[in-house]
Amino acid sequence: MIGKHRLRSAAGLVLIWALVGLTMACGTSSPSSEIVATETVEITETTAETGHSPGPAASPADSVGRSLAPARVAVNTRTNRIYVANQQGGSVSVIDGATNRPLAELPVGAAPLGIAVNPETNRLYVANTASGNVFVIDGVSNEFVAAVPVETSPKGVAVDIETNRIYVTNFASESVSIIDGSTNEVIGSLSVETAPAAVAVDPSRNRVYVVNTASNTVSFIDRSEATTLATVKVGNFKVDPSSVALNADTNRLYTANPFTDEVSVIDAGEATIIASVAVGTRPHDVAVNPKTNRVYVANAGDGEVSVLDGATNSIETVVAVGHRPLGVAVNPETNRIYVANSLDDTVSVIDGATHSVIATIAL
Repeated sequence: MIGKHRLRSAAGLVLIWALVGLTMACGTSSPSSEIVATETVEITETTAETGHSPGPAASPADSVGRSLAPARVAVNTRTNRIYVANQQGGSVSVIDGATNRPLAELPVGAAPLGIAVNPETNRLYVANTASGNVFVIDGVSNEFVAAVPVETSPKGVAVDIETNRIYVTNFASESVSIIDGSTNEVIGSLSVETAPAAVAVDPSRNRVYVVNTASNTVSFIDRSEATTLATVKVGNFKVDPSSVALNADTNRLYTANPFTDEVSVIDAGEATIIASVAVGTRPHDVAVNPKTNRVYVANAGDGEVSVLDGATNSIETVVAVGHRPLGVAVNPETNRIYVANSLDDTVSVIDGATHSVIATIAL
């Protein structure tokens, strides 16, 4: 059964083109910035790291002429492994954060987008938008563990490390599926507003935050009672928030709003917007380093990452990366930022101390 699932990466690729257009609609502008980097790393296969061959999707011969379209990034802070969801490639790239070297490429379902890690269990969760399921992968062996059916068009994923529950936004179902990480079964569903695209969890405050793209809102949910406590409007028509990030230390939420080229800053305690910060063109994803109180925004339209000072809600600097960056993630332990460049099939690595690109990893 394991082999059957691990070799299905090519299945349903005909559906991906429609979904790529849907998820990348926010990044239709032609980027103007070129890649700035001090190192370019070509993809390699490292079977010694994983103990097995990554499978057909990882073959160098198969990679010739293909486009992966990396769209989202997740980081395991304990193992310093970086995981990249390749939406068009139907795969997840595994990168060693210490060496910036690719270790493996793992076949998953059709049009993978949302990706998250539980560092406590070393499990990876990948939302396959066109397959309607979530793949569970063992972070030690890089082996497939389970395919969990959810609802229509799963898009965003977040992990609650305290309860070992995984929250998955179903873009076309106006719902959030809750998966028990110990059994890999869906144990509940939350009703939200239209087109939920992303989710964040705050275990310390017992909250789940869901971005509803078509409603231009963020739902504040009590995770214990599974009830909506508040709904915050982040803009008017065509604001279309595409992602959300939480700084639990400051209790601030950040949403990327691609149609107004802004980031909304929300006081999560008061459920009110306290600032709207102009960033680059088509901001598509947002990530936070709670240790430095810096917010990183991937601007898909101009090939840049805006760096926001969380204390002042002002732009500190802008970092040029690759073409159409769609995903960004932070490792607070190493102060490294990872940016998925969808048109280049690369990941830019930014040093959080200097805010300069120190490597460009070819996938």
